[in-house]
Amino acid sequence: MHAGRLVVLMLLSLFGLSACAAATAFPPPEPTPDQSWTMRLTQTGGFAGVHFAIQVTSAGELMAEDQRTGRTATLSLPPGELSDLESERRALISQPPARRPSACADCFIYDLEVESNTGTIRVLADDTTLASSGAQGLIEHLRRLRDEALSSVS
Repeated sequence: MHAGRLVVLMLLSLFGLSACAAATAFPPPEPTPDQSWTMRLTQTGGFAGVHFAIQVTSAGELMAEDQRTGRTATLSLPPGELSDLESERRALISQPPARRPSACADCFIYDLEVESNTGTIRVLADDTTLASSGAQGLIEHLRRLRDEALSSVS
């Protein structure tokens, strides 16, 4: 019986001493690195035979080109614009685009590629399938940015 009391007393002492020990501070977790991405949109076709391209990176670099006329523009996007593009990118990821074939002869063809460290999403649409592509908002946003950038150069 005496040995049982001794074991209980030792256990209580051990628990008591461990409660007084200094707390171990673990380093905070590393922050999740920002997701880097690149968006490329090519618009071709139509009656006039246009060939436009735009590329935007998560670092804010925009490059636009009218391959038919040779006009190019390079600029940096403000943080608010990047935030809007990031929101549209996340929406595209959360609802993968639908692929619908089309037989439109004189439509514009939109080829969108969004590349990130989680993979690549590609949307191929034309004027008749753009609304149901799941990427209409992002494509329209990129077209607007492209047109503004190209209009700033002669």
